[in-house]
Amino acid sequence: MRAVAVLAVLAFHVDKSWLPGGFAGVDVFFVISGFVVASLILKEREAGSFSFLSFYIKRIKRIVPACVLMLFVVALVVFFLFSPDDFRGFRRVLIQALVFNSAHYFAGFRDYFAPESYEIPLLHTWTLAIEMQFYLALPFLLVLLSSRTIKLVVPVCVVALFGWATFQLVDHVDGSQRMYFSLLARVPEFLIGVLIPVFLRGRSVPARWDTALGTLGLVLLGVSFFGLSEHDPFPGVAALLPCTGTALLLCTPSGFWNRALSAKGMVGIGALSYSLYLWHWPVLSVFRYVRMDYALPLPVLACALALTLLLSWLSYRFVEEPCRVLGNRRFFLILVPFLLVFGLFISESKDLSRRMFAAPVPDISADGWSPLEIECDDTVCRAGDRAATRNRILVLGDSHGEHLCGFLDEVGRSEGLVFNLSTSPGCHMIPSIGVRHVRASYQSKCSERMDRVAPYLDEADTVVLAARWFNYPEISDDLEEFYTEMERRGKTVLVVSQVPEFLQSPVRFERFQRLGLVAPDVEPQRNPMADQANETIRKTVDGHPNVAFLDLRQSPFFSTAPMWRGSLVYRDKHHINEWGSRHYGLLSRAPFAEALEALTNRSADRE
Repeated sequence: MRAVAVLAVLAFHVDKSWLPGGFAGVDVFFVISGFVVASLILKEREAGSFSFLSFYIKRIKRIVPACVLMLFVVALVVFFLFSPDDFRGFRRVLIQALVFNSAHYFAGFRDYFAPESYEIPLLHTWTLAIEMQFYLALPFLLVLLSSRTIKLVVPVCVVALFGWATFQLVDHVDGSQRMYFSLLARVPEFLIGVLIPVFLRGRSVPARWDTALGTLGLVLLGVSFFGLSEHDPFPGVAALLPCTGTALLLCTPSGFWNRALSAKGMVGIGALSYSLYLWHWPVLSVFRYVRMDYALPLPVLACALALTLLLSWLSYRFVEEPCRVLGNRRFFLILVPFLLVFGLFISESKDLSRRMFAAPVPDISADGWSPLEIECDDTVCRAGDRAATRNRILVLGDSHGEHLCGFLDEVGRSEGLVFNLSTSPGCHMIPSIGVRHVRASYQSKCSERMDRVAPYLDEADTVVLAARWFNYPEISDDLEEFYTEMERRGKTVLVVSQVPEFLQSPVRFERFQRLGLVAPDVEPQRNPMADQANETIRKTVDGHPNVAFLDLRQSPFFSTAPMWRGSLVYRDKHHINEWGSRHYGLLSRAPFAEALEALTNRSADRE
């Protein structure tokens, strides 16, 4: 059964189209864990030999050594391979995984600049966190309560928690991610496994039913693996399919399918299942990180799977098995110092990574500039000539407005302008549109900021809109309504084009070129969809005399993008860095000032 579970998960993680519901293999693992651990606890309880301390030490020996080794090896590889910004994100996940809290961390995962989920090497550790937390509570349930009470409490908890999770998925728009990583939503899956030894201990299903029930269990697993997909509400009631299928197979040991699953090859894979689970995802994610793509060519995939099998066998042979039989004292004498060294590495690694591997960026002051100094309060930041009084200008936008701080500071200082910036990652910051077109997880924060910026909008003469237009494909009609509202209030609007976007990370290209993994003459490809988004937004200004579109895509600054004067000017696929922002402003201050002046003159002529 462990082999079935790990092979399903592996197939899903290699290519989602191979087994759309293969993620349900995790649920199979949870049921098996509940079944095995509950059986052991109840057996020792009946014999009067159960010890809480002994139980927890056995769980630690079973799970922690192989997990910590995997974390350490992956951390070393990622330290040398990842860009400093990506390593900083990895380090946060690493700390959570090390204390078995990653499920809670991923439930609220809202890192706007995080890499794609398939490039997060420790994403799979959430299941280990769930298991360890469940193991903390299970002995108290099975040892401190009477057998009669257990037989009442466990089924009630299964029904109540499955119902609660289903309600959360149906009733809350943003509940899917939270429930997927929720301990409470997963507890009933373990408890289904617990039900088997609780109700069948010392008894068995009649032999004549074994094959029929086993067949039904296998069918339910098949429906789960092939019928479910990542887009379905899960876990909730849908998790009953793989959980019930697993339980039926576990409680019918004499059936045909159980004998088939007990074949030597399946048992061997099952023995390796924990190590296979630990290593397959980091290996796949690192390969995908280097290639900057989810799809892996067949030769690369073959190498990844071969490396996974090798690392899994080494982990099983030299870590899992020896640690199980190692004396407690020797075990902790090895584990504790190793954890201390690992902790020291984690504490020093962030700054060390930046000092050793950050892409070289020229000193801004070497070009005659002082470092960027932006004055901010709770609502806006001010850039440019802060002594200027003419043309009260409000800049609204998402992170693509934010990364223009240096740009606006250069333009403002040169042209005698001051800009009030109200920008926020993931928010378009246009109050009259509200939180439409904003990701659900950002809506509360966006709404709050939009409310606070309203007084600045009232005072502004000109509004500058700067955003990643690629993120808002359906915003055209709403923008035109905003333009009309601004015209009614006597304000002009300047819409700035989105900077060119790339399909691969320029920072990684630069990093991989220094490592010799990418040829020096290979460059990241531009994303044509970003240009299409710019064209869509440009058309919205037609017919609005108070609005202009400033297209800076043909600026000399982008002629050699993502580099300028031999230095990297991007910090990810679609954001420019501070040094780049300052140069961008230096080269664009004249057309920007001309566009503002033309808008002001046009407005004066209408009046």
